[in-house]
Amino acid sequence: MKNHYTILLTGTITPSPHAKTVISQPAERLHQYCEGILFWSRLPLQRNTIIFFDNSGYGTERISDQLSKMGGSDFSAIEIYSHFMNDYPKDLHYGYAELTIIDHALTNISSLKNSQYFIKATGRLTFPNVVNLLNKLPDDFHFAVDSRKNSLFVKHPQLFVTTQLMIFNTQFYQQNLIGIQQELSAQNNLIENLFYEKLTAFEKDPKAILRWPVSVDPVGTAAHWQKDYSRGFRRFALNKTRSLLRRIAPFWWV
Repeated sequence: MKNHYTILLTGTITPSPHAKTVISQPAERLHQYCEGILFWSRLPLQRNTIIFFDNSGYGTERISDQLSKMGGSDFSAIEIYSHFMNDYPKDLHYGYAELTIIDHALTNISSLKNSQYFIKATGRLTFPNVVNLLNKLPDDFHFAVDSRKNSLFVKHPQLFVTTQLMIFNTQFYQQNLIGIQQELSAQNNLIENLFYEKLTAFEKDPKAILRWPVSVDPVGTAAHWQKDYSRGFRRFALNKTRSLLRRIAPFWWV
């Protein structure tokens, strides 16, 4: 792993009133976000800064205090931001606010906008196999995302990018993806589909990685529906199948 990465962890500690969240209590969400920050701070990878950005205006001092209570001691490489930026149209998805976080951070936070590569991760989740993925990436790339392109065994074709974890060349994102939330609509309101549309346009570019060489399954609970990413036989079987197909059928993006 030659590249140094800046980590951008996105979060909403106090959800919007019209957001349909499974976990809505700020105290519980704060605890999960602090677990995520500590996870990244302890990983054996070459990183610059960990940035946690809460878009609900919860307050940086309260976040720092909770992090200290949970075992965080060295804050020299951790930056915490908390601004209210979670006001989005009701007919759009929470992803609109997620993209706004990324744009704001890339424009205003020097440690991020001046970095070469950044990892965008959902702050409440952890990714135990992420170091293995980073070790397998080339030294020079535009982005590394995990796409789904599956029309077999499903009712509707699945064409999307998993947005819990994405890796970008910072300059590439600044030049090609800033402001794309303005293209969301009531009919097309998911950023997973929007990223797929935008990034598959670079499919023939050798620096575009649309499918990871290894699986990096998240650990944690989905924010908006009752799904635990790491529990249950169906989830276990799907993760194992997906991991196997990366080796024997890499063209099948399930």
